[in-house]
Amino acid sequence: MRDFLILPYKVTQRADTPFWRYCRDMGIPDSLRDIIELFEARGRIQIPSDNLFTAQSWLAVMVGQGLRPRGYDPLVDTLPEAELNAHMKSIRDYIDQATTAMPRHHDYLARFMGGANHAR
Repeated sequence: MRDFLILPYKVTQRADTPFWRYCRDMGIPDSLRDIIELFEARGRIQIPSDNLFTAQSWLAVMVGQGLRPRGYDPLVDTLPEAELNAHMKSIRDYIDQATTAMPRHHDYLARFMGGANHAR
């Protein structure tokens, strides 16, 4: 839990105040450094199985703060291309279904704000 809570402060792109520069430059536990370095190198998120936060949560924070992998996990090369293509298609299909089911941003805001027109 400690590592997950430190993560957004450490990997933030903000540097506009002494606080954010301190966070960017501060020392971190080796366990968090290992997680960040593996993700940056291979795009892999390896957290303890008893971690309170899911790999998806870690991914959301890292990508949301601008961390991008420099490479990919070489284990991918061991899978048949057809299997990889099928898996990627299932991800695309899931995203398509989810976004199709979602309301447009304006419609959601209008419903959330009680139908009032708040456009400026």
